[in-house]
Amino acid sequence: MADNRDPPERPNFKKTNSFQSWRSAKASDRNTRRLERFATEPLQNPVRSDNLDDFGFVSKGDDRLKDHLNQERYHKHTTQKYLSFCGTSASSDALESEFATLAITPLNRPSSSHSGSTSHLPSLPATHPAHPANPANPISKNAIYATTRNAELSSILLCMRKLREGIVASRRLDTFALDVFKTHIRAAILVQQIDSYHPALLQLLYQFHPRLPLSPLDVHEFASYHMLHLAARQEDYGAAFAIRREFNIADGREVQALHAMVRGNYWSYRAARNRVDQYIGRLMDYAEERMRGLMLKCVGATYFTIDLKYLELVAGMEWERLKEVHGVGWEREGGTITVRRPKLRSRPQPTKGSLDTEFKAWD
Repeated sequence: MADNRDPPERPNFKKTNSFQSWRSAKASDRNTRRLERFATEPLQNPVRSDNLDDFGFVSKGDDRLKDHLNQERYHKHTTQKYLSFCGTSASSDALESEFATLAITPLNRPSSSHSGSTSHLPSLPATHPAHPANPANPISKNAIYATTRNAELSSILLCMRKLREGIVASRRLDTFALDVFKTHIRAAILVQQIDSYHPALLQLLYQFHPRLPLSPLDVHEFASYHMLHLAARQEDYGAAFAIRREFNIADGREVQALHAMVRGNYWSYRAARNRVDQYIGRLMDYAEERMRGLMLKCVGATYFTIDLKYLELVAGMEWERLKEVHGVGWEREGGTITVRRPKLRSRPQPTKGSLDTEFKAWD
């Protein structure tokens, strides 16, 4: 007897994966919150305080620094903090060292004279927090910014960056904007903060200057900064000479330093470094190790002996530091450094039995 009943329904083995659904929903929610956070117009107006220290970046949604009045108040507040920081330093050398703690390269204080004295050649101590003596054990950034002075200086530089961003976003172009950019560029150069001074230099020279011309002295100063940044930091000598020609930079110590780096003239480089101001000097310090290494190679290849004072003068570093940092293995005998000793050539001795003493030509 045939079975007329319907066949049983086959089970549905296609099951939804709950974990994948949860993950996709989580990703969608995360993207939604990200778009809300970075939206041009925030969905909610946060509580704004009048405290100038609470002002944020315009790129992060805080548009208070677009207002010209807020910019002037914030600039006055930042300038007071900056001057207070500089005024509470023990001395000018101590202040220069504090700026150098946040820089890329060590501080190189030039000699004040060329009389041969090395008493004015203090180099950065080996225990400098940003440049330890042992490169295998670098100091972390947390340790550098742990000190109160370093944290205060870093906060001031961050405030300057916020103000510049507000000026650019508001398209402000007047003497106030020029003064702000000039002051901030100089401060950023002292700590070698490239991501701060280089964009500001380009903005000042190529955006502000064509519409609101700078004075000839300012053009020479900031174009020289741009030229030396390209030569010392980027090693782009062609672009550096193009900047010199574009802004008609007159011959001076800046141009002498550029020619010295191109030609490898370590003596001319050191002479220029000893006579420039601290801003040009900090830019030249990018090429310091490069020129010092070239000097050591040239001395090692050409000199047998060299005067100690002359070596320290052209190296910009004391003898003990040269041995410690560069591993110089030359011998010191009082005030003289023996680079290498000449090899004495001995007269060849005649080989025994090579001449026949019994030979007689007339026989």
